[in-house]
Amino acid sequence: MDEELRKLNYGFTGPDRKIGAITLSSEQFQEWSRLMGTVKIGAKNLEAQLEAAMQTERYDLGREKVPDGITSLAKSHRVEMLRNIITAYKQKSRAAHFESNPELYEAWVEYERYEAEAEAERGIAQKGDRENLLLKF
Repeated sequence: MDEELRKLNYGFTGPDRKIGAITLSSEQFQEWSRLMGTVKIGAKNLEAQLEAAMQTERYDLGREKVPDGITSLAKSHRVEMLRNIITAYKQKSRAAHFESNPELYEAWVEYERYEAEAEAERGIAQKGDRENLLLKF
């Protein structure tokens, strides 16, 4: 898997230092990073899910159907597949992080409400639109 990631040469990203406007402490950031590697979706952790995706016919690990260089990295179907998996694990691990850190979750909810109200006042979004998205992580 590491060799394939090097071959793709794309800057996949893990957890962020910030959630909304909240800057995570070093401990919180480390915990989120740990969770990202250990949470499971189905029966697989992130590494196992990435490995499984790379073995699919659609991924085309051997580059038999779609060689590298046909599209830019950002538009590569391989990058897109892996990016989607990583995003799902990022969201799942953030939810697990919020469960074990309710004060962080409350601060994030408060920030999201503030942003939703500010957007509604500027006419960018309906007041309830953003609040409906709060629990979809």
